[in-house]
Amino acid sequence: MTRILTGRTDEILQRVAAFEGDELAARELDIPVADKAGKHWFVAVGESGETLGFCSAVDEGERVGFWTFYVPPSSRGTGVGRELWLARLDAYAGRELYAYCSRDSWPFYERSGFEVVVEDYETRDHGKVWWAEVRRPA
Repeated sequence: MTRILTGRTDEILQRVAAFEGDELAARELDIPVADKAGKHWFVAVGESGETLGFCSAVDEGERVGFWTFYVPPSSRGTGVGRELWLARLDAYAGRELYAYCSRDSWPFYERSGFEVVVEDYETRDHGKVWWAEVRRPA
């Protein structure tokens, strides 16, 4: 059974910080995992106490930004990502939401009612990468 921890407790921040040195997490997230002031975290914890994944959001008053989202390979395909996604959506039901997403993550946003506002390509070490700013109205 998976439980979802939410907030900014020391335990949550320690669990997220444990991924700081993870090369795969850093490459897939393409942003530092480090905590930013104002981030509200959602952390999936397994029966044995292991961290199965995490995501975050920032409440900006009129809208909420969906930021970090990471599920390590060992937890993929288990439903953990869906649990985290739904927990974050439920926490901000009725609010305007926005995010920046990759082509791989776009289907999750689209199924949840998000629309592309801006899309572009960015040159990275491995070539051009599609990204989009997406929004879901309140």
